[in-house]
Amino acid sequence: MAILLSFSMLYEYLWVKKRNSITIWNKLASGIIIGFIAIILMLSSWEYEPGMVFDTRSVVLSISGLFFGAIPTIVAMLVAGIYRFSLGGDGVVMGIAVIVSSGSIGIYWNKTWKYFPKVNQWVKYLLMGFVVHIAMLACSIFLPSDIIWSTLSYLIIPLLTVYPLANLLLGLFMSRQMQNWKNKHALNHSEEKYSRLHENMNDAFVVLDKQGKVVECNNAYREMLGYSNEEILCLTCHDLTPSNWVAVDNKIMEEEVLVYGNSKIYEKECTRKDGSLIPIEVRIHLLKDENGNPDGFWAMVRDISQRKQAELEVENEKSQLKILIETVPEMIWLKNPEGVYLSCNRLFEQFNGLENNELIGKTDFDFYPEELAEFYWQKDLAVLSSSESVRFVSWAVSAKEGKRILTETIKTPMHDADGKLLGVLGVSRDITEIKKTEEELVKAKEKAEESDKLKSIFLANMSHEIRTPMNAIMGFSELLVTPEIDDDEKSQYINIIQSSGNRLLQLIDDIVDVSKLELDQLSINKSESNLYELFTHSINVFKNGSLLSEKVNVNLNLNFEEKYRNLFLSTDVNRFQQILDNLISNAIRFSDSGTIELGFSIKKSAKESFIEVYIKDEGIGIPEDKQELIFERFRQGDEDQFNDGTGLGLSISRGLVERLGGEIRCESELGKGSTFFFTLPFSQTDLAEEIEVNEKISNSSLQEKNILIAEDDYNSFLYLKKLFDGENVNISHAHHGSMILSMIDQWAPDLLILDVDIPGNNSMDYLAEMKSRNLKTKIIAQSPFGKKGEEEKFLNAGCHGYIAMPIEKEAFLGEVKRVLV
Repeated sequence: MAILLSFSMLYEYLWVKKRNSITIWNKLASGIIIGFIAIILMLSSWEYEPGMVFDTRSVVLSISGLFFGAIPTIVAMLVAGIYRFSLGGDGVVMGIAVIVSSGSIGIYWNKTWKYFPKVNQWVKYLLMGFVVHIAMLACSIFLPSDIIWSTLSYLIIPLLTVYPLANLLLGLFMSRQMQNWKNKHALNHSEEKYSRLHENMNDAFVVLDKQGKVVECNNAYREMLGYSNEEILCLTCHDLTPSNWVAVDNKIMEEEVLVYGNSKIYEKECTRKDGSLIPIEVRIHLLKDENGNPDGFWAMVRDISQRKQAELEVENEKSQLKILIETVPEMIWLKNPEGVYLSCNRLFEQFNGLENNELIGKTDFDFYPEELAEFYWQKDLAVLSSSESVRFVSWAVSAKEGKRILTETIKTPMHDADGKLLGVLGVSRDITEIKKTEEELVKAKEKAEESDKLKSIFLANMSHEIRTPMNAIMGFSELLVTPEIDDDEKSQYINIIQSSGNRLLQLIDDIVDVSKLELDQLSINKSESNLYELFTHSINVFKNGSLLSEKVNVNLNLNFEEKYRNLFLSTDVNRFQQILDNLISNAIRFSDSGTIELGFSIKKSAKESFIEVYIKDEGIGIPEDKQELIFERFRQGDEDQFNDGTGLGLSISRGLVERLGGEIRCESELGKGSTFFFTLPFSQTDLAEEIEVNEKISNSSLQEKNILIAEDDYNSFLYLKKLFDGENVNISHAHHGSMILSMIDQWAPDLLILDVDIPGNNSMDYLAEMKSRNLKTKIIAQSPFGKKGEEEKFLNAGCHGYIAMPIEKEAFLGEVKRVLV
């Protein structure tokens, strides 16, 4: 029995504790140990007669098959069988047969008994004991025939009584060990899950002893109050509770926790480490010892500061909404889908002569005439059925006083946050005292007078603008047929006729443009155009035209910085030119002397970039009260006296600028001149300076530049040299780092192309030496790899440029020219 108990200990320490990590080597080792236990049992056996020994190996091997499984048991059977064979004697065959049958029955029992989960374990182990030892009795057939019956009579009683009981007891013992391990494993797993839940739950958790001292809490509780674990375990609940909440806590403890075992959820405040107060929601539970006596408390605590803030915001919004509803000069009410009043504002109460409690819960039929109540109800039904607002004008009647007012009412469906229909919201405005008629008549009269004035101005201007060129066309056409005029005069008359025709054509174009702008039918066709060319084109047109030639004391200049010569703008060229021509034409027409300057600047805001074009003159100027009026159709700065022009140019210009995405404005001082500005979006991604530099690089030459290539690989040197084909440069070669400084001293090259891996000193050392000498030689670092951060490293070390393999000719020469230019 001692050996069998040792066997159970083996099961606990070598098998049960390693159940989740058993390998084939564990199984083989366990089998060998079980086999040796069986040998020990055979050594402690009793001998019936020489060569016939009996022991409890059958119990060990059958239990091994049941609990350890096939591999350990087969190994144990092999070890025990070999030993029994070595003992010899008449019972050797029977002994080996008992070993095989016992272990096999145990293995079989292990595989099949799981299909009978409801059978009691006592029955399982006792029945297996009987089967094993009946099989052992059956193995007696392997004994010599003359001792079979005497042996059976000697063994049958202990094999069918004591041995099955040994199976039963050992099986129950080992089963209990397995169950204990499972219980312990489940407990550990449960504790681990509890610990994780405890530490990771969003709500705070705290345990207090009977004196209220903190003995345990989770991370959420510590973070909520701002304490470390060591700090908070030194505190009591009184340290964490403001004085005004102590009495509330004591009352809840006495009347709820100690009486019922827990409190209801209630709200209070806690004091954080920094002294600030935090609103919380808490529920306290009573802890009891094994005798049922109070032993402490535990509580679930939730930070409700965000909820409190949200509630405060909601209350503020409700208060603001109530103030808004009460202060607006309209009557406001809300009815449910059945037409019952839910709420209303003070103005609605005052008009009806009823208090709020007299209106709430009632319908229109309770205090309005039936015909009017039915009218209101039908409007409510229209809103409810269509889910759309209804607007109408009607006479409203006071419920108590019978007073009538003309109202404009809007009724609209109201829904809650989930989209559920709450009812109908009504807003009604008193329009009885609005005057629909005198003010409108006054405005109409003023508008008619203004329109009549504009009409007179327009007709006068149009009459002049049409008659003047027509008179010239008709008059000089008649003169052309006069035989006395010579060819020079004819040519002059034809020019006048053509000029007058162009003037008429421009008038027609202006009227067409105004119509297109009015109907929003003006098409815009954008393209990339050189800004300098657009400006110079307009300047040249006017310098070669008759309008400027008549103003001998007026100069027209272009202010355009050289660096912006290659600036391109995405715009409609024709419309842009039309805007410029209109503004320049006006500047010339209203200037008798001085300079007219055309220019631009680039502006940037946080969201976009744009150009601002300006046309500045030193002419008669525009009165301040007319500086906005001049952009209206058919209007001019001085309408008290006649001026040439239709008054359409600036109106058209404003329409065109706005269509192009910009704005137009005017700055002027009477008698000192005017400046017109208009802006257009500027979508160029590169700055004008960069365009200028790139253009300068592409057009530059390396004429007679001295270039030193420091490269140890001769083929690489030849390739770099080949890239300079077509460029008039002088090239030298340094194939080792030691040659670089001496060649620079002797030859003073304009450029050094330095292989960063050239043999000799570290390339950074060469750069440091050259930097200390303040040499004028420019340096380009040439790397075979182009490692990350390498370019910045060499530029910081004093290089002026950087190239990396593979090298393309265009990019290479571009970098060389950029450094040398």
